[in-house]
Amino acid sequence: MKQVKATISLNGENKTVKVMLDDETYALLQETGDEKLTASYIAEEYAWKKTERKETRRHVSYEGMMERGVDYADKRENPLESLLRSEGIRDLKRALSTLTERQRIAVLYHVLERQSFREIGDKFGINKETVREHYNSGIKKLRKFFAKHPFKP
Repeated sequence: MKQVKATISLNGENKTVKVMLDDETYALLQETGDEKLTASYIAEEYAWKKTERKETRRHVSYEGMMERGVDYADKRENPLESLLRSEGIRDLKRALSTLTERQRIAVLYHVLERQSFREIGDKFGINKETVREHYNSGIKKLRKFFAKHPFKP
């Protein structure tokens, strides 16, 4: 890893910024010898890192805490597990059948297996944000299904 400094224009102001580049990227930028290209790349890398830091500071998700090794025991029973144990398994199967395959995978692995979106994405070769989108849309569909067909234990 190499630390690279460049002067870039941010909001009409010149600013010197530092970013860390892997050795391969650094070597490629050095090979080109194009200062404008290097400055442009560093500006994009800096903007991306800055956005990533903002997102990280904005909220700390439970999933993120789990990935860092912090675990909070949840003493409440998982509602989905409770439903599975009840007579409503038939209703649950009907509800799950309304989901697409990817939505079903995201919901079941995240809820039942307690896997993070990153783990699910790695297992199936898709981006964790895509898994999150499938999960959220699947949960919306399930809510709509149970709103139309109330669960009767």
